[in-house]
Order: sequence, then C-alpha cells, then structure tokens
Amino acid sequence: MKKLILFISIFFVYSLSFSDFLNNDLYKKLGSPRLDKKVLNSIDSLQSSVGFFKTSTTYTGKNGYSMRLDGLEKWINDNAMRRNIVIHGAKYATKAYINKYGRLGRSWGCPAVD
Repeated sequence: MKKLILFISIFFVYSLSFSDFLNNDLYKKLGSPRLDKKVLNSIDSLQSSVGFFKTSTTYTGKNGYSMRLDGLEKWINDNAMRRNIVIHGAKYATKAYINKYGRLGRSWGCPAVD
C-alpha cells in the first residue's frame, strides 16, 4: 500500500513594493503537534518561529545566501534576532526530499526554502 503524505504551504513572502506574494515554497507535513508560542520564542529553542517578520541584513554562510529576520510580534517572535533566525536555502527543503523522506529536514528554527 502506498503511503499518502499531505503537505500545506506555511511560508509566504509578501512584497510591499509589488503589493503581491512572491512565493510560497516551504511545506510542512500535516498533523504537527500543537505549537507552544512560549517555547517557540525562547532564546535556546531550536523550534520554528511563527508570526510576521521583517527582513534585515544578508550574508553568505554555510547554507549559502541567508537573510536575517526580525520578529515583529511581542512574546510571539520578538527574540528572532537573538535566536539568529534567518531564511536560507537547503537541499532538505525541496519537494524531492519531502517525497523521498516524507518530511522536511531539520533547520533548527530557521525557515529553509528550495
């Protein structure tokens, strides 16, 4: 019997300049556990951040071109800069990886995109 894997898009980039969504490339397996916002915003948490972010400076690191994110919601994601939350590319965020392994790879809290 073939395993059915369902995914929903959870990451969107909205351009204020173009007044439009630029992408929706990150996928997450349905049926994730309940999100505890206190844990997600803790400095030592390796969990994903939620909410609205403003992009900040860019750099090239071990995951290539990366962009720092500044959390805009107090008590929800306002520790994003202190947690070093960045958006970066990753081979484990591709549809091919998801289809092969049935999940995304581990990004330690950062949004990883294809």
